Amino acid sequence: MKNFFLLISFLLILISSTFSQFTFVRTSPAIVYGNPNDPQVQSNATVTNTTSGTIPITIDLSNIVMRQGWDTIAFCTWNNCYPPGTLHRVENCGAGSHPFDVYISPNNLQGIASCRVTLSYNSLSIYQDFEMSTFPVGIKQISETANTFNLMQNYPNPFNPTTKIKFSIPKDGFTDLRVYDVLGREVAVLYTGFSKAGQYEAEFNAAGIASGIYFYKLTTPENISVKKMIVSK
Repeated sequence: MKNFFLLISFLLILISSTFSQFTFVRTSPAIVYGNPNDPQVQSNATVTNTTSGTIPITIDLSNIVMRQGWDTIAFCTWNNCYPPGTLHRVENCGAGSHPFDVYISPNNLQGIASCRVTLSYNSLSIYQDFEMSTFPVGIKQISETANTFNLMQNYPNPFNPTTKIKFSIPKDGFTDLRVYDVLGREVAVLYTGFSKAGQYEAEFNAAGIASGIYFYKLTTPENISVKKMIVSK
């Protein structure tokens, strides 16, 4: 019986050791936003080797979703940076914490990219999902929290030639913000696509349109809101 308990204790220690040899934690938000003209949009993580020695960690990229016209997702480990299209590598990882970065080059195009990175050693595999997006020119996220759907009055109003429109969406999903004239004709598409929950600010430039009354409409799967604005030249 004593030998049985000694065997169980040994197995528990072995299992505990195996499952604590490294950790892999994303340190960036679930989605990282940048601008289309940024050279790179980057998401970050930390890999920690909890042993006292060096271990070989296998790196695999999968579930890649990419906007057409962007470079394939690339990544940098604690040792090296790999070019777009690299899907599998094995890196020796020393004891302690080390950076791990995933990035895209948007090439002046608005869109979204995502992938899954899986790190493995022995019988332990840990994955993290990374997502990067670029705003169209003139729109940016100003907060990652929002409790209600809200389309605010543009400011300044009346305006010439630019004004800012703030809105909030309480959950992730499709978002569409457009400008129309008094006859219901579409004047501009300020944003259309997937958005994370949060508060946003869009800029509308009316340099190419006549003075008058216009309407801007925010649409999500659950809500629609319309407000009036005045271009005065």
